[in-house]
Amino acid sequence: MADRSTTIGFGLHMLVETPAALGFALAPSSTLPQPQPHAHAVIRQYGVLLLVTNLIVAALLLPPPGDEAPAGHTTLHRRVATALALYHIGPTGRALLRLSRPEGEEEQRRRAGKAVSLFRSPGLHLLLHVLCFAALVRVAVGPDGRSNDD
Repeated sequence: MADRSTTIGFGLHMLVETPAALGFALAPSSTLPQPQPHAHAVIRQYGVLLLVTNLIVAALLLPPPGDEAPAGHTTLHRRVATALALYHIGPTGRALLRLSRPEGEEEQRRRAGKAVSLFRSPGLHLLLHVLCFAALVRVAVGPDGRSNDD
């Protein structure tokens, strides 16, 4: 079993990205303020990509029965955590942009008569992705703040 900071970092990524991935893959129109059918394939592909990141994380957190799980961070754990931390910069920037707009996507959805979910809140979106980024950076640098070589 991976150590605590690894479990928290990867677990938080899975917790945040699973609903997003399912939403992108199963209901691509709901992710856009105005449905654009020509964009559905790209949005679905993005959802599948997020689900794949979760499968990679699950493979790192849950080794097959009988396999010896490495204690603590391995180089592979750190590399995957670095890649995922870099990914979370994108949604963080998008949330900051949404917060800076005079009329956000939520207002556009309200005017169009669409429901606005708590998870669409740019403030919550920003907080969750910053937390994911920080937790994954913690995994990437190792438990003592230094990179560990295996």
